[in-house]
Amino acid sequence: LLLVFALNRSGIEQLATGTTEAAPGMLSEIARPLMDIAGLIILIFVSLLPIVWIRRAHQRRTDMIEADLPIALELLASLAKSGLGFDAAVSRIIDAERDEEMRPLNQEFEGYRSDVLSGLAREESFRRMTLRTSAPGIEVFVAALTHSERLGVGLSETLRRQADDLWNQRRERALTRAQTLPARLSLPLIACFLPGLLLIALGPSLFQFWETISGVTSGY
Repeated sequence: LLLVFALNRSGIEQLATGTTEAAPGMLSEIARPLMDIAGLIILIFVSLLPIVWIRRAHQRRTDMIEADLPIALELLASLAKSGLGFDAAVSRIIDAERDEEMRPLNQEFEGYRSDVLSGLAREESFRRMTLRTSAPGIEVFVAALTHSERLGVGLSETLRRQADDLWNQRRERALTRAQTLPARLSLPLIACFLPGLLLIALGPSLFQFWETISGVTSGY
């Protein structure tokens, strides 16, 4: 609102309106309504910037969690196979990154450990960790841990199998992106190289044609 008010007080909008009115033909009639609602357009655009920034930050955090999850699962599986419980293994992973900037997945593990230490049940702590993130891998991870705890299945094998599934999913996504790369590169190639090729191929002919037309018209 302050930005729109400042633009109205500065006179830029009136100057732009006067410039568009001096434009020839239908251009002035098309641009005049846009100048009238320029303040509203700027207000909407500036209001959407925080939403776009938050969504990008959320997507970046989700991607980091998805990237770290298979490695964390393999570490948890190795620690569980060596005899540590799940909570002790999670604490070991958290403490290993204590001196560095904590990544999002370890922040979620820290939140899970805080919930468990505060007296919440493990399933409720898992559910709260799922609600804090929207990463599909976390939901599958929590579902597998809950199922393993209810049925008494070995935790190490469950985590190892889930880590393998996540690695396979990442490999399949990478292969899919590699297969679609030529199709996605076709538009930039056409937009960037085709005009240059046309200019090189047709430039001399167009130049000669323009000289001929100029000579004919100048003779009248």
